Amino acid sequence: MTQKELAAMAFCSAALMIISVLLNAPLEAPADPDGIPAENVKAPWIFVGIQQILKWLPAEIAGLILPSLAVLALCLIPYLNLNSFWRGALFVGVTLSIVVFTVWGYIS
Repeated sequence: MTQKELAAMAFCSAALMIISVLLNAPLEAPADPDGIPAENVKAPWIFVGIQQILKWLPAEIAGLILPSLAVLALCLIPYLNLNSFWRGALFVGVTLSIVVFTVWGYIS
């Protein structure tokens, strides 16, 4: 680790600590299981995209196959014999689809 990387890491860590001390987390009231209709329950933000896909596709496809293919595609990018344009296009396409489904699920 170079000195520049170490300085950047220390600066970011200090900045995050200062921000966490100065700003309160936007916590709401404790959850009430009896007062929440089932259609308003959402998964944590990282799984909202999968939850959105589960509304239209069977659970095996939306919950297992599609996420596995997305992770596999991202992992295989360095090993594929493609030029840099197609590698970038694959990365942007998979990442953009994940972001779109996550934002769509969060909004709806």
